[in-house]
Amino acid sequence: MVVDRSGRQLQIAAAAQWRSVLLKHGLSPFELETACHLLDRLEASRPSLLDAIQAEHLQRRRNLIECFRGRDSLPSDPGWRNLGSVRLLICEMMNNLEQDFETLVKIETLPTYERESAVERAERSIDPGRVRFPYFSPLHKRSFDFRLDALIRTHLVLMRTATAIAWYEAEQGRYPNSLSDLVPRYLAQVVACPLSGKPFSYDHGKLCASGVGWEANGGEDVNWTISRK
Repeated sequence: MVVDRSGRQLQIAAAAQWRSVLLKHGLSPFELETACHLLDRLEASRPSLLDAIQAEHLQRRRNLIECFRGRDSLPSDPGWRNLGSVRLLICEMMNNLEQDFETLVKIETLPTYERESAVERAERSIDPGRVRFPYFSPLHKRSFDFRLDALIRTHLVLMRTATAIAWYEAEQGRYPNSLSDLVPRYLAQVVACPLSGKPFSYDHGKLCASGVGWEANGGEDVNWTISRK
């Protein structure tokens, strides 16, 4: 699978390391401003999940074309539905592949917290009589990728917002009264939790995401405390 799940887990680990830094830091306003700009550049250059899905889609199309040319074999013989014809089977699979990909492109336009359930609904709506080869079905178990992507985005937004709070405090000598105080100098805009769609909670240097599934681990990794040594 082209979607790099291990790389995404590393992003979560990086956010956790930065969280421990901001817990008791001695960084200057310049250092925190630099960190914010760096995080902004990293976010701007970060490949989207759709980029990975597109690359995966092109590889699957290529594999089907190779099967059509007889260079690769399919994992199953065509049945009565395709009149015993391998080429008809491949044409049907190619059509299904394109339809599934178009569905994923539409789902990508939804808010991140709605995508996981949208994929699950799309997979349940597939015609049960349709040819099913998991590798050639972009919707197959795709909801996990969308949930992981929303989870990582949540950690990255928390990291960027927490760094903005630290920068504000280092420059102003006090914590912001609300996250809106960070806009626009320290933060371009205040966004909701990508996983739950709910606003982040904030109070005097403490930032938290209260959303779906955080109770499973006690919410430890989504509670950020910003303080100086």
